[in-house]
Amino acid sequence: MTKFFVKTDGLNLRAQPHGQIVRTLRLGKKVNLLGDAQVDGWKRVEVKFSGEVLNGVVFGKYLRKPESDRKEALHKACVDQWLRFKRGAGKETEHPFYKIVGEMWRSIGVNLDGRDSNPWSAAFISFAVVKLAKYENFQTSSFHTKYVHDAIQKRTLGLDAPFWGYRRLEKKPKLGDIICAWRKNAHDYHDLENSGAFKRSHCDVIVEINEESVRAIGGNVSNSVTVKSFSLNSQGYLRKNQRITALMKNKL
Repeated sequence: MTKFFVKTDGLNLRAQPHGQIVRTLRLGKKVNLLGDAQVDGWKRVEVKFSGEVLNGVVFGKYLRKPESDRKEALHKACVDQWLRFKRGAGKETEHPFYKIVGEMWRSIGVNLDGRDSNPWSAAFISFAVVKLAKYENFQTSSFHTKYVHDAIQKRTLGLDAPFWGYRRLEKKPKLGDIICAWRKNAHDYHDLENSGAFKRSHCDVIVEINEESVRAIGGNVSNSVTVKSFSLNSQGYLRKNQRITALMKNKL
């Protein structure tokens, strides 16, 4: 048996190709690949749910090979929080979701309980990267550009860090990378290279790679934790005109 992961959300586990649905598998669910099914493109898999083992088939193109343990830890951290917020339906102003936001703030040393109006998207990234995925040497902050600037500087100096910052067309996005974008006032890579003081920005962690787009999870989007898509160009780089300022490459 070979370990694989579900690469998209809502993959159906079926009894046989095109047959009855046994269970729907979430993004990032681990499966054991047993081999090819009798119909091209379909794979036989084994899936565990709270001690129960289910066997069936799935369409193979929606499975992916494992990344490094560290990248898988970050992927799981982000997906778990997305599910914790009920795939974007749980709102920061409601119980118990404001308490989760408070947990994120406390993880970076800020004494807020979540029932305030402070933007918490950077706290989400810091919480997922450091508190949950256990990355070291990451510059946690209450605003994104501080850790983006740090990642760019460490790349320039050749210093050890879990992420290095790159321009949009320098590297292709991969699972576990972080996409950074301006939010209200436009700024670019050059600005971030020189300063980490821009507070109107946003970052999302890539959790899914497709041929024409990537999907990424971020916090404080529509008052929740949500998934958004970013388009790719024909060469596999992030397209322009998406407010993107930098791509933080996951080096672990």
